[in-house]
Parts: sequence; structure tokens; C-alpha cells
Amino acid sequence: MGKILITNDTRWESDLKTCFEDAGFHSSYSQNGVTAYKKQYVSNENVYTDGERTVICVGSWVYNGQVGGEALRLLADDFFGLGIELQYIRNNLIGTFACVIKDRDVAYVFVDGTHTYALYYFIGNGKFLITNTYYHIAREITAEINNNILVLQLAKTGLCDKETPFTGVCRLLEDSCICIRNGMARIEDMNVNSSTYKFRNTDEAVSCLIEKSLYISKAFSRSSKKKLLFATGGLDSRLKLAIDLHNGNDTMLAYWKGLDSITNGTSKDWEINVGLAKKFNLESRLFDVSESFEKCIEKLDLNECNRFGEYASIYAHNSKWLHMAEEIANLGVDEIEMGYDPDILRMENAIVKSFGKNYSVENLIANACFRNGIFTKVLSMPDVFQLAYDDLKRLTATMDKSDLSIDEATILFNYSRLDMGMGLNNFFNQYYYSIPLMYTKPLWDIISAIPCDYKEDDAVSLRYIYNVHKELLDLPVFSHNNLMLLDKSSLKLRYPVKKKVMFMIRDTIYRTPIYDRVYLRYFEKKLFPEKSENGRLFDACIKSLQSMDLVGKLNISIRDNPAKGGFDLPALCACIAKLKLYDLYSRQKENSFLYQ
Repeated sequence: MGKILITNDTRWESDLKTCFEDAGFHSSYSQNGVTAYKKQYVSNENVYTDGERTVICVGSWVYNGQVGGEALRLLADDFFGLGIELQYIRNNLIGTFACVIKDRDVAYVFVDGTHTYALYYFIGNGKFLITNTYYHIAREITAEINNNILVLQLAKTGLCDKETPFTGVCRLLEDSCICIRNGMARIEDMNVNSSTYKFRNTDEAVSCLIEKSLYISKAFSRSSKKKLLFATGGLDSRLKLAIDLHNGNDTMLAYWKGLDSITNGTSKDWEINVGLAKKFNLESRLFDVSESFEKCIEKLDLNECNRFGEYASIYAHNSKWLHMAEEIANLGVDEIEMGYDPDILRMENAIVKSFGKNYSVENLIANACFRNGIFTKVLSMPDVFQLAYDDLKRLTATMDKSDLSIDEATILFNYSRLDMGMGLNNFFNQYYYSIPLMYTKPLWDIISAIPCDYKEDDAVSLRYIYNVHKELLDLPVFSHNNLMLLDKSSLKLRYPVKKKVMFMIRDTIYRTPIYDRVYLRYFEKKLFPEKSENGRLFDACIKSLQSMDLVGKLNISIRDNPAKGGFDLPALCACIAKLKLYDLYSRQKENSFLYQ
């Protein structure tokens, strides 16, 4: 990023400038209600101005192959000098970004073509406020909590439409831009130009993806001297490492691990990272984020919300994780990569298992778009099915909603989780460069055109890695808490026989009392030792829920005799942190005590 702040209200501007400066951000430009902030730990150029005409681009991006100040000057020449239209300017901007183009009394604000970059706005009563976190906008305008959207956010794997959990605060999407003219703001339509592809086979699709992704990643690497890649033992981060090794990037492998399953850390992931670092002569770093869930929730207060906004609830407000960016600053790193964006190259198991004839949007929502088990096994909540359906309306307008193809269902699913999937990238983008390579618009278009049957058995990811840096496949793959064996002759991953038997037993008894009494008590602890504290975590979650006034207002209740397993417990812990953030906001709003 770092950050951006645009408003025509001097009090809001003053309040948020103080808030952001207290959080350690320094402005690179501030004039006439428009303020841009540098990344906290990278000396980056994100503003070009000649006094009257200004271009601001925050995030991580390249323009026509150029980066930094040179790219901004080129963009300004194209728009102001050559008169190139706004949508074509965006076509030549690749990355995750928000761009402001300002000419005297007129300004345009837009985000990247897949809206990976988080930018929010309020427009009403002759006023407007635009910045990176919806919490801070809500704080200034004293917005009401939108109970329906908040419950939907808790239940779903991501929000697709513009609404946020605060009434009147919206997300800027890829099909809109904000036009500010003579001190007034309005939303205007913006065309989204997509490239179309048709592949005859898997090899052709992989070849196209490799060519385009290596070209884009090489351009990105011009702005970064040293990268830290948060990697697991799985294929997604292995693919990102293949690109780095091919490009000769100075890359450090990193991993974080805490006390329990909330931070998704496993010793096997770290062991494979160490093996990869040794084999390819890379630095490696393990970050200890050990902090009890109870302590994380206890320390979440208004000061933390003011500092981090909604990001304060990441990993259930694990303060060690939230302050990891400061620790990384001592490592000489200017780019932080998350290893998960190649996940869109894989088939989604929930869709594959449920797909059939006349597969509807309703089928997709019911089987793939809600958090696993939380609201069927632990909590009761208002019926949000219609809300989830409405959330997808913008995307399904041209589809047969009662008969989706598996490719259409997969595209909808991938888009629906962008909001949640980009959370960590957007957090780190405030401090460093951070690029979700496979989510960038040119690569998104290619991947969306790859038929699902080409992705079977992780074929696209495996062939990509094999063709770019095949030695990476010499080490085991640890995916979704399971060690996988690679058959190099067929380029397919297989479970060891013992694991296959275990999973057959689990799937057979999943909906029977034996699951709780036998599998969760004995087998799961052997398969997943990181889950040994799950009983304590569950009890702490229930206790936290019982202490929050907001839970009752949302009509969320704890089920009688809730299941203690068979659902996504880390996601429940994250929901608790989100609920506390909104509960804090609600309480201070009711008490008319907005600022601390």
C-alpha cells in the first residue's frame, strides 16, 4: 500500500491522519483532502505530481513493465498527454492496487481488475471518505452495524458484493470507479476488460500460464531486492518458489507456528521448508507466534482496533502475528509473498463431491460457500441463504442459475473467496510489497479459462512446477495436513495406504456417534497432533460467545449439546475475534465514547 485517505471533511481527515500516524505511517503526499502514505518498511515511490496533475498508485504493481517513479511518470504521460482512456490505463497496470488520477478539480479512483486491493468508501449528505479499512470509515461516520452482512461475513468464505458489515460503508469493486468533481463524489461504472482463451489440452494451458506468469513476475521482481515467501509443504507455495528460483530472486523461506491449530502451523510443513532451503541454498526462518487464544481475545481492545482496523481480528487477534511485520524489518526484506494464491489452479473438493445434473447456484452455496460445520454443528443463526444468493447476483446475471457447469461453479467459488483470501496480502501490503501473482487480472483470465477436468489430480500445478523447476518435486508434498507421495512417471500425488484407510474410516463414521467417541478422541490426535488443544479452544470459544452482548442482537445462539469436532475450529476462533471487534465498536457507540 501503504495507505490512502481521501475526504472532503476536515474533521475526518484530521482524526484519521492522527490515527494512521500513531500507527507508524508517514505520508508521501497530502493536498486538498488527498493523502497517500508510504509503506512502513519499504522506501517506495507511489506519487507523481507536477503541481496541478497528480497520479497516486498504492499497493504492489507494475505499469507497462515499469515500476516506481518511472512507471508513474509514464502513466501520467499516457493519461494527460496522450489521452488514453481510464480503462486502458488500468489494463496496463498489473498487480494489487488502488490508483488516483487527479487533474485540478477532478479525480478518479479505481482498483485492480480483480479487486484484490481493499479500498472502501462512504458517500452521503454531500460528504465522502475513502480509505483502506472499513472500520476506520465506520468509526468516523458512526455507522450502524449491518447485522445481515455481519452474519453473512461470519458464515461465508468471503463477501462478493460491495456491502460491508457497516451500513453505508462499501467496498470499491472492479466494475466501478469513484469520480470526484468540484468537491463532490459519485460512483461511476468502469468496464472490466477480460481476455478470452480456449485451450485444447492441459499442456497448452500450462504453457500459456507459464509464459505469462514468468513475464509478469520478472517485471515485479524489479521493485524487490529480497523476498520472504511464507511457504507450507504443499504445492501452492512450491509453485511460487519455482517462479522465484527460475527468476533468480533472493528468496527466504518462512513459516509461522503457534500453540494450537488457530495459526494452522504444523511441524511437518516446517520440516519440508527446512529441506527445501537446504537443497536450494536458501535462508529459512520460523516465526514463533505462540500465544493462547484466551490471551489473544483478552488483549483485543479499541486501541488495537484503531491501530489495525478490521485486520485486528486476523488469527483471532494473535498479537505476535500482527507485529511480525516489525520483526521482519530486521531481515532486509522488501517483499512478503503468501504461498496460497495458486490454490485457484486446483479443483475444489466440495464442488467435485456435490456436483451433478442441474447443479444450481443454491447447490453451490449450500455445499461450498459456507464455513465448514460451524453453523450446523455449533451455532444456530438466522437463515442467511438468501443473503448469500443475493451476494452472488452480480456475478450470475448472465448464467443459467439452475444449471451451472462445473467450470462456472468453480469460477464463482474462486471469486467468492477473494475477499477473505486477500486478507493477509492486504495486511502485509501496508508494510512491504506483497503480490498475489495468480490473482492478478491477466493470470486470473487464463486460469478461469482452464477447464476443471484439466486440473484433476493437481495436474496444472504439478506440470507447472515440473516445467519451471522440476527439482522441487524431489521433496515430499504435505498438503492439507497430509503427506502425499509423488508418482513421477504420471506426475500424480497419492496418499500412503495407511492414510487412505484412515480417511475411509473417517468418512464412513462421520455422521454417526462413533465419530465423536472414537475418531475425535483417538485417531485425530494421532493424525493431527496440532489439534491436541482443540478441546480447550472449543470451551474458550463458548465462554467468549456467552460474554458478548452483540451475539444475542445478531440472533446467534449456541446449539444444545454442540459438537466438539467435525468442523473448522480455527474458523470459529476467527469468528469470535471478529465478533469481539464489532462488539467493542457497538458498545463504545452506545456509550457515545468513540475515541480512546
